[in-house]
Amino acid sequence: MVRVDTFHPEPWLPAEVRSELGNYRRSGYDRGHMASNGDMGDEAGQRDSFSLANMKRFAVKDPRWEPSARIGARSVLCGGAQQ
Repeated sequence: MVRVDTFHPEPWLPAEVRSELGNYRRSGYDRGHMASNGDMGDEAGQRDSFSLANMKRFAVKDPRWEPSARIGARSVLCGGAQQ
């Protein structure tokens, strides 16, 4: 399955608690999946994984989230989740 990055807000959440794409622009934060896209078995799950309700913000300059560290961190944070 080809990954399609379609970050999107959840319109069913009240505006005062809903994340929007603009919340991240020039904020110094990036988005990180709480439920990994790679663990999704179908297109619906993949789309859900790009919901902003599934994102955790992290500081862009945080060395724990450098690309090389993300794989190890995901294993620790998600307990090496498998489907």
